[in-house]
Amino acid sequence: MPNVERIKEAQVVCVDPSFGEATLAVARAAKAAGKPLVSSDAPYESELAALADAVAISGELMAHDRRREDAQVGEKAEQGNRNPE
Repeated sequence: MPNVERIKEAQVVCVDPSFGEATLAVARAAKAAGKPLVSSDAPYESELAALADAVAISGELMAHDRRREDAQVGEKAEQGNRNPE
């Protein structure tokens, strides 16, 4: 359970999505208290991103997403080679 009094005293609340439901509880409490909320690496479609006023994207996540995109492009190319039209 988040410490609501500490959240109310904050100028800005920053959260880390890796703590799952605890992160969401803090984010919800921050928004209920009218505090600006900043997260890192929150998926675009997530509740956390929707609650956040700003989402900082790390270089690590960008590299991970790039590798995933490159793998998907490679898979599509291989499928195209196996199933020529």
